[in-house]
Amino acid sequence: MDILYYAKLINIFILSIFMFRKIKEKIEEYRRIIRVAVKPTKDEFDVSVKITLIGVGILGLIGFIMQLIFIFLLRAA
Repeated sequence: MDILYYAKLINIFILSIFMFRKIKEKIEEYRRIIRVAVKPTKDEFDVSVKITLIGVGILGLIGFIMQLIFIFLLRAA
């Protein structure tokens, strides 16, 4: 076999080792996050739900107003 073939095999092997290390590090990061994470209290959950609903409502209102503007613009044309 050619030397380039073996060099490519070694290169692929080294790259796979680095990728395995990166995957292992990511898994460790995720484990650390899950260990630190705690279940929110009822008050924290209620505040999160309220903020989310307000955001969805604002986006819906903006979309509705834009739709009305375009309807009136198309009728005028």
